[in-house]
Parts: sequence; structure tokens; C-alpha cells
Amino acid sequence: MTPPVINYLMAPAILFGDSIIVWELWFTFFVFLTSAVLFFVLEPLAGRRLGIAGAMTYSASPFGYYTCVAMIQDDAIIVVFIALTPTNTPYSDQIKLLKHDIGKIIIALFMA
Repeated sequence: MTPPVINYLMAPAILFGDSIIVWELWFTFFVFLTSAVLFFVLEPLAGRRLGIAGAMTYSASPFGYYTCVAMIQDDAIIVVFIALTPTNTPYSDQIKLLKHDIGKIIIALFMA
């Protein structure tokens, strides 16, 4: 049982060919998107170096890839939404703008 929003976000992978490599690339895109979210959350809090280090550490972690890419699971999509939730920080306005920008990116993917 997958939430409906995640089903909608998996539809482009079906449209691109519904093969194993398409699914792996699709979920890898969401791992990259999570890394970008981590950078934009950490950068105002602790500086550019820590933002880049946090994003690179998440991207290099085998735990972020193994369950979603190797096992073709939708975990990477869920993690993007979890990464977008820290709204009770001093930089909550910037995080809200980031959510709006990521929403634009996802809508642009569906419109393409």
C-alpha cells in the first residue's frame, strides 16, 4: 500500500519505459533531490562547507541507495518529503521557499 502522491510520482518512470534501469535512475534522482534538500537546509545553519559535506555524505552512503535503487523500492521518494519537514527552525522561511521550488520542479517534470 503506497500513498497516492508517491504513486503519482512513480508514473513518469512507467512512461519512460518501465524497465529496471529506468526505475533505478528514477529513484537515484530522488536520492540526488534529497541531497540537494540537505544542502539547502544545512547551508544557512552551518555554512557552505558543512552543507556540501552533509549532502555528499548522504549521497555516498550505501544505506541511501541500497533499499531504493538496488531493491527498487520507493523509499527515496518518502525521504525527500521527510527531509522537507524541518519547519520549526530559525530558517523556516528559506525551507518553505525550498519546498515551493521543489514543487515547481516536480510539476515541471509532469508537464514535460
